[in-house]
Amino acid sequence: MPAIKVLKDKCKGCELCCTACPQQILSLSDSINSSGFRFAVVNDPHRCIGCAICAVSCPDLAIEVYAEGTVYRFYGARARNKVQPDNVKPDNYMKEGV
Repeated sequence: MPAIKVLKDKCKGCELCCTACPQQILSLSDSINSSGFRFAVVNDPHRCIGCAICAVSCPDLAIEVYAEGTVYRFYGARARNKVQPDNVKPDNYMKEGV
């Protein structure tokens, strides 16, 4: 069964995940996090279908989706812009001894 974990101290309460969820199982809590924001909570976890649209829509990377023992984290542009080490170049991936 899929599960959603909201990292409440990263969440800024933008509600993008709440509107993106096709099952409408996310909402903002009445509590506030350490930064003073209301954070997203899962209202009915059994209705989660594991689509991860909530995690993809989160600009603060505050949502993790677990399905079948696998965790899906979405890093967006920040991860894609990482510089590769000097000894790893795309044309060397399939060469022997590299």
